[in-house]
Formats: sequence, structure tokens, C-alpha cells
Amino acid sequence: MALGALVALGCNPTFAPPMRLAHGGGPGRIAPTHGAVFAGGGLGGYGTLGVAVPLPDGFHLEASGSAWEYGATGALGMRYTHRTRRLAMDGEFGLGGGAGGTLCGNDDRPDEICNAASPMGPMGARRADGLDAWSRYTFGGYAGVGLGARVWRSLGVFGRTRVQLSRARNVPTTFWASAMGGIEWTLGPFELYVGVGWAAYFNQDDQDNSLVLEGGLSLPFPVRAAP
Repeated sequence: MALGALVALGCNPTFAPPMRLAHGGGPGRIAPTHGAVFAGGGLGGYGTLGVAVPLPDGFHLEASGSAWEYGATGALGMRYTHRTRRLAMDGEFGLGGGAGGTLCGNDDRPDEICNAASPMGPMGARRADGLDAWSRYTFGGYAGVGLGARVWRSLGVFGRTRVQLSRARNVPTTFWASAMGGIEWTLGPFELYVGVGWAAYFNQDDQDNSLVLEGGLSLPFPVRAAP
């Protein structure tokens, strides 16, 4: 979401941030008996780092942290993956919280449009209420699905979509939606991916959409023996 959202957004935006930024690669890249350390980031300077731990029956428990210009969040979630010989699909959901958000540039509320007299944050952005992203608590949740196919032994293609809902101090509830497609390949012990897509956010005061360009990797590790 995530994430986005997740490229350079327009000037003076108003939103509560998504809980998870990077989308990750294709489903099924981590075996049911393996965990993984994963990382991803993209255009606009956002990134996510996390770890996945296998659970029974195709589930993984995931803990991650995300950061960008507009704050930092942590999330805890679950992922279920269904695999066939060459196809895989998964579903994810989770909750998170942290610090982040921005309040500036509301078209319907002139008193909150930032101008030269508005306080400036450490990243050079104006703040209508004097609070920067690190002064705002935020919380929310996410859910998404992915579909992937192995077109060759070490090469695959995938698509992902994710929705998120978040709230931050003095900022209206914000809905995020994103979709991305990409390729993934195996390089030694690593699974690497690149993807391109779209992301958007909506709230009562502001909305925007943007291109997503993202890449990342995961490093699987065995946790338990195969049944």
C-alpha cells in the first residue's frame, strides 16, 4: 500500500499513512516449511523490512516495519498461500500502528491550506496544525491478494492488489488502494522482484493517485522439516 501510495505524491497532501508500504513479490516464493527475511522499496523513498515465520496449513505470520517521508509504522499480519504445480495465490491481512500522516492542502477547508506562514517540518513540508509526521500517532489495517505463475524454473510473473484503512492524529480516516504487476526470479538463495503499478488514497478532504515503481528481495530459511 503499500503504498502504499507510494511514490512522490502531490504538494501539500492530507492523509493518514498506510500501515504497510512495499507490496512484496509473487505468492508461493516461500515454502510452507520455511520462513524468510524480506525487504522492498520504491520510487518516492519508501521501504519495508520484515520477517515471515511458517505456521501449519499454509499460513505464515509476518511482522514488518515501514518508513518514508510521512512517518514510520509497524504491522503484524497473517498470510495464507495456496499452491499448485506452477500457480500460487495468497491472501494477507493485518493491523499496524506508529507515527505518521500529514495535514495540509485541503481544498474544502481554506483554513487548513498551507502557505508561506505555515510551520515547516524537517523534510521541508508545510504543516497546517504545527505537527509533523513524527508528532502524529496513527493506526489502521490492511488486506490484499496475490496471484503468481512460474513460467520457468527460476522466473515467475505475479500481480498484487491491496486495500488499507488508516487514521492519524488530526487527520481524517484515509482509504488506500493499490495494484501492481511484476516479475520475480531466483538468484542463488534470494528471491528478487520488480514491479510497476498504481496507488491512490481518498479521504473527506483530499485525494490523489500515483505510479508505483518497486523492487525488493526475500531470503528464505528453513524452520521445520517437511511432513
